[in-house]
Amino acid sequence: MSDEPKSCLVDCYDSKGDVAVQLELYPLSRKKKPTGSAASNDLPALLEEIDEREAKQLGEARVQLRKNGRYRCVIKDLLPGTGRELQLDDNALIDDYDVGDANQSLIQTRSSAGSLSLKVVDSTGAFVARGVVEIRSIKLNYREEFRGMVKGIAEDARELLFELGAATEFAMQSTWSKDPPTLMQQVEFLRSLLYGGGLWKPLDRILQLPHERLESEPERRPIARLGRVDSRIVRQLVSGQPRDKLPCGHPLLPVMKTVPAHVQVSSRVRTVDTPENRFVKHALKDMVGFLQHAIDILETERANYQLVITDCERLKSELNLRLQKSLFRQLEPPRVLPLGSPVLQRKAGYREVFQTWLSFKASSRLQWEGAEDVFGGGETEYQAGKKDLPTLYESWLFFRLLKLFSEKFDLNYDDVKQFFLSDVGELGRFTLKRGHMQAFGGANKHGVQLYAQFRYNHSFVSKGKTVSEESSWTQVLRPDYTMTFWPKDESAATPEAALKWAEEKDLAVHIHFDAKYRVNSVEKLFGKEEDLDEEGLTKERRKEHDGNHNRADLMKMHAYRDAIRRSEGAYVLYPGLDDPSARPPWRGFHEILPGLGAFAVRPSQEGEAIGMEAVGDFLDLVIQQLTNRATQLAHKRYHQREETSGGDLKVEEGAAVTLVNQIIDEIFADDPEKAFSVPAHEVVCLCGVVKGEAHREWVKSKKLYNFRYDEGTAGYLPRCAPRFAEAKILILRDEEGNILPGLWRISGNVEGWSKEDLDEMAYPDAGHAHYAVYEIEPLMASATWICSKSKLERLRMGALPSDAVAGSPFQFTLKALLAAEVIDSN
Repeated sequence: MSDEPKSCLVDCYDSKGDVAVQLELYPLSRKKKPTGSAASNDLPALLEEIDEREAKQLGEARVQLRKNGRYRCVIKDLLPGTGRELQLDDNALIDDYDVGDANQSLIQTRSSAGSLSLKVVDSTGAFVARGVVEIRSIKLNYREEFRGMVKGIAEDARELLFELGAATEFAMQSTWSKDPPTLMQQVEFLRSLLYGGGLWKPLDRILQLPHERLESEPERRPIARLGRVDSRIVRQLVSGQPRDKLPCGHPLLPVMKTVPAHVQVSSRVRTVDTPENRFVKHALKDMVGFLQHAIDILETERANYQLVITDCERLKSELNLRLQKSLFRQLEPPRVLPLGSPVLQRKAGYREVFQTWLSFKASSRLQWEGAEDVFGGGETEYQAGKKDLPTLYESWLFFRLLKLFSEKFDLNYDDVKQFFLSDVGELGRFTLKRGHMQAFGGANKHGVQLYAQFRYNHSFVSKGKTVSEESSWTQVLRPDYTMTFWPKDESAATPEAALKWAEEKDLAVHIHFDAKYRVNSVEKLFGKEEDLDEEGLTKERRKEHDGNHNRADLMKMHAYRDAIRRSEGAYVLYPGLDDPSARPPWRGFHEILPGLGAFAVRPSQEGEAIGMEAVGDFLDLVIQQLTNRATQLAHKRYHQREETSGGDLKVEEGAAVTLVNQIIDEIFADDPEKAFSVPAHEVVCLCGVVKGEAHREWVKSKKLYNFRYDEGTAGYLPRCAPRFAEAKILILRDEEGNILPGLWRISGNVEGWSKEDLDEMAYPDAGHAHYAVYEIEPLMASATWICSKSKLERLRMGALPSDAVAGSPFQFTLKALLAAEVIDSN
């Protein structure tokens, strides 16, 4: 990179077109310029001046500033002796320069990119002159990315319109919008087609090798050059006038004495006046007509759309330059459009022109409400010509993610239709801007038993008092994009009803994405592994102070995942060149969810999303995990639902908490580590029935308790208590359901005994072949105050199958056992 100039002059023109004022710009830097090739060569100059020819080709101003730059602007009046006091007109990027000189201002480009109009006014606010500078993005290839994203948005929107069945017929005469903001966005769509799609080379190819065809052309030829004779020639030989006598000895004398002096014959000649060439001329004139229409409409607000008007005039002159070629001058106007011609659909050059024209015609139906945030103009504070690349990247990613979503799920086209439906019922107008929420449902593609929803700008508000509500449990959070998945519910009439059901049952899972255009690499986003130490954190804080919030972006992903209920993943999308395998997303377990991370997704010049394949593979893994009930995530969410959906089954603070700790300490007295790590809701309790006084005395004396283990019999232990092998506590009741005194600790593993084994131990009445026997020991002398009869019955009803007999054993957790009495006592 060459040395940056110390200053540059910007010519400002008055209403007569004369240079009346010059602005001298000086770059200001907040910190010392970084050294080293990686630091100095990856950024464009703070201030640069390109030559007139390059500026014209790019459609940009000669003097170029840089995004996030600061510049001192000195106003030089070229009309000496006037004594007028000049200043730059109010603008969001212009501040007073604190030097006590009214002729100086401070320009801070911030995150803007594109053309910046600098209006010079006098002390009364009257217009004096206007100059234009270009604000370059920090990214060196931002021009290609800008055109690619604009083209991609137009193509994706057109494709969705066609899928909705919008009309695809094109009239010879076009009707254009008269709304300036709409015309401005359509000019951008056309420019992206002309440059992003590469129209100029196909046109040059047509001019060099135009399509030709052979046509018959009448020719009056002397009889001496007659050539081949057919029936038409024979008729002219007989009747043609004027006639000449045949010389003596001529072979035809026996037949006729005279022949006509001339005959009319047909010649085959090549012509370029074909329907296909006429169509190319029509397409170019159609684009020129649109540009002229845009100029006429925008002239009514020239002060705001001057830069767009200049761009339209430049595009129109480039198209007219091709129309002036000899090929098009000799063509007649088209009578029909040969849209089904194989030449237009397959021949190189013609194919590209045909596709560009089709895209141009379809784009003329699109009205993007919110485009002013990207291009300026309208009712915004920015003059038209602005290029807000972060906002454009966010909008482009919306369509890319929606397309990816439709590949994974059957898209609900009622939502798509609502997205494109205008107030008067016409398709083509869509709203896409920050703060405006859009939602699209999907379901059951390729046999996947999931519902899904893709949402843009959905706010998770901080209002949820219960966990069943969809909300953030801290502050209001609004990710750029959210994909929500939940299991299919056959009873729900609509996906929305199914989502409400899934939220109430805590079955929904959210995945969030955020767009970060300013990021170039994952290292700049999340830092290097070796920098994540104390010294690295200090450096990161300095970066945040300078406006480079890399670590803040990571913390924001944590906030999405941790603060929004049912969120299991949050990921950054940035236009970098990183290999998708360079740093895979962080995972909470060995599975893809829960997780955090970033994906490099950048636009090509054709509008394609390079790197979106990695996001698609990621979603495939997410869907695979969510439909697999054997995952660690399914286990975690099941127990989470069990805890949050228990209603009043919750351990209150106070005596119950102390009791929980005491019981667990005694249960795991031989293993203190477990006593500190096992929670109460993981301690399994069993309830068994004591049949009479003899059975009770046997349990008390032998310190044994037996459950039936004959499959198919009433009270079969594995059916009534699936977690019987994990049980640590036994509580007993009589046949009337009354709780017997004492709480028992299961001291050993469960063993399988036969009837004979129990008979040897003098069991009162062993009437079955097999039993599951536990060794037990007293844990508490009295347990009647821990849980009442009614609450124990409620636990039994919630644990057993509906067809279980009254005396069947059942299981519950220590937390449920203790919480039942706490709630009951209240």
